[in-house]
Amino acid sequence: MRFNNETGYKGSKNFNNNISMKPIIVKHGMNKYLGEVFSRSQPFVRKALRGKTDHPDAIKIRDLANKKLNEFEENNNQKTT
Repeated sequence: MRFNNETGYKGSKNFNNNISMKPIIVKHGMNKYLGEVFSRSQPFVRKALRGKTDHPDAIKIRDLANKKLNEFEENNNQKTT
């Protein structure tokens, strides 16, 4: 099947190539943890963290990753002061 601009690659209705979100960089092992929490594959989690998909679960994954990242930064700041 060929690429179709209206429906997306291979006829997918949910394909959106115009998504631009800032990527979230997480620590080693966090992709696996997020995949287990949301019962999603690691490729899906990677796409979610890179901002390549706007699926509702991807938004939840990004939110949890941001919370975990903020907790990690707060703990590091407390240790150094």
